[in-house]
Amino acid sequence: MAAVARPPVAAGSSGLKAALIVFVCLTVASLGGFVYLFTLQSDLDRRATDQETAAAAAQRTANEANQHLSNFAKETIGQATNSAGDIQKALDEIRDPLVKDEQLKISADQDLKSAVRQLYTKYRETADELAKRTAERDKLNADFEALNKTAQESQKIYTDKLAQLQTQYEQLEKESKEARDAWAKDVADLKARLASATDTAGRHLNRERQMVQNLEQQLAQRDTRIQELRETLASFRPSADQFAAIQIADGTIVRLVPGQKRVYISLGARDRVKPGMNFAVYSRHRGIPADGKGKAALEVSQVFETTAEAKVLSTTPGDPIVEGDIIANPVFDRNRQFNFVVAGDFDLDYDGRIDDPGGQQVARMIENWGGKIVKTVDTRTDFVVLGAPPTGMTGDSGLGTGAHTAAEHKAEHEAATKQFEALKNEARALSIPVLTRTQFLHFIGRPVPANAQDNGST
Repeated sequence: MAAVARPPVAAGSSGLKAALIVFVCLTVASLGGFVYLFTLQSDLDRRATDQETAAAAAQRTANEANQHLSNFAKETIGQATNSAGDIQKALDEIRDPLVKDEQLKISADQDLKSAVRQLYTKYRETADELAKRTAERDKLNADFEALNKTAQESQKIYTDKLAQLQTQYEQLEKESKEARDAWAKDVADLKARLASATDTAGRHLNRERQMVQNLEQQLAQRDTRIQELRETLASFRPSADQFAAIQIADGTIVRLVPGQKRVYISLGARDRVKPGMNFAVYSRHRGIPADGKGKAALEVSQVFETTAEAKVLSTTPGDPIVEGDIIANPVFDRNRQFNFVVAGDFDLDYDGRIDDPGGQQVARMIENWGGKIVKTVDTRTDFVVLGAPPTGMTGDSGLGTGAHTAAEHKAEHEAATKQFEALKNEARALSIPVLTRTQFLHFIGRPVPANAQDNGST
């Protein structure tokens, strides 16, 4: 504001008025200028205040935008930044692997929102598949646990059973060892006794062999006479044993051929012995058992007047043929002809199949060795040889196609079975010796498998 000039004291009233007017004008002018300046300053201050307020609001908006951008960056790229370049770079680093993954099928120009939505869709599919697989895994784990529990229970049962079997095995092993030790001791004792007996027998045999060779003919004649007397005595002596007639020796072993499977027997042409005849060999001390099983089997190869040469078909280990052993064949008899009835089907080679239906081969052997085949059982029958009951599977069975043929075949089989049973019962009623397949083959000296059994023929 301008300073107001002070008027001189000595001036007149007009001057004073003029000065006063001037003063008033200047005062008014100064006041107006002051008011104008004050108004202008107020307007400027208001504007400045408005600018500051707008700048503060803009700054706040910018700060909020930066904060939002920083929050967005933190949520999207994992770090707080308000640099658009850094955010874009991070988003590109996120987008590039997604674009390169061919399974996601995300294009390079695809916006991030749709890419994230597509990725989320793929995630949901994968999560659903994972949940499905997890459920299957849980089910499989449950099944596995159940199976594992069952396996543990089975393992416990197995362990207990194994322990029980182990205990039994140890007991059996102990008993077996004791039995082996006892057996070994018995074998050692028997070997020692056998060695001693063999040595003694060898010395006696060497001393007596010369005497036996010199008296061979005389002994053969005496044995023949003894046999005749035994047979005569047996014919007058009643016996409750129906097999007594076939437990009488027919002859003896008179000589062995060292190193060869050949022997000489006390039967010859005068006794009606023929080549091909079979004889079973028995110990002269033990005699002939009821089952007919001998220690060896012979087949006559050459026949002389009073003796015959025979080849050895089979022997029993540990029980060799010795001179003086007796021989027998139920079909053969030097004084008479035996009557035989043969019935049933025979499996002569023990292979489980009938190879002699009706016993035709058995009948031929009996006839070739001097026996007689008869059809019926009566008081004149000496022996009955029975095979298995008729099977009905022989001859032309199975060839007929009509019901009448099958009925006839069935009737024939039933009749044959009935006749077989009637013949067996009649033989028992008359106390006629009944020989099974195995007994017959034993008695005639034919090889028979060990532990052979007959299939219901008696």
